Amino acid sequence: TESLMAKQPDIYIVTESAPNRARAIQTLRGDSILGKLECVKKGQVIVLHSDYILRPGPRLLLGLKEFEQQRKLIFPKESVSRMHSIMN
Repeated sequence: TESLMAKQPDIYIVTESAPNRARAIQTLRGDSILGKLECVKKGQVIVLHSDYILRPGPRLLLGLKEFEQQRKLIFPKESVSRMHSIMN
């Protein structure tokens, strides 16, 4: 957790079996540690269906599409190459 706080990521990614972005952001903001992340404070949270991301198989493509849709909501003008440099 300390390294996460030190890096202050631009986005925070969550997986849930029943994704609900508003609920996830509210829960994260209420967390004594994660609520201090600037990305959480700003609502820059991506919530993906856990079956799409955590189970190997063709569902992974659905997860990637879901990720891209939510990424565009958070960073509408950012290109994928720019996101790659941000995330590294």
